[in-house]
Amino acid sequence: MPLTVIANHLKSKRGGEAETEAWRITQSQELHLLIRQLLGEQSDQALVLLGDYTDYDQSLVRKTLNESDILVDALSSFPEDERYSYIFDGESQLTDWILI
Repeated sequence: MPLTVIANHLKSKRGGEAETEAWRITQSQELHLLIRQLLGEQSDQALVLLGDYTDYDQSLVRKTLNESDILVDALSSFPEDERYSYIFDGESQLTDWILI
């Protein structure tokens, strides 16, 4: 079975969260199209998307990327209090995802 790994680093929030969200949504839409294309070309394709998505688990960016529920979040099996990739101002946050 072919395996494709896509490493991502979406647009940072530098400049403001609301001001940069459209950019990250567009990037998510493009990734979603790429996923659909890869799966359309070879239905037994194994995909792994990982990296810094610069947004939260329940964000519009995340929902856009996985709008047809093709991907499974590999980190969702971790307990919520252990599900973070960095700490900002004392608050644990998850912006790095592994989607398979």
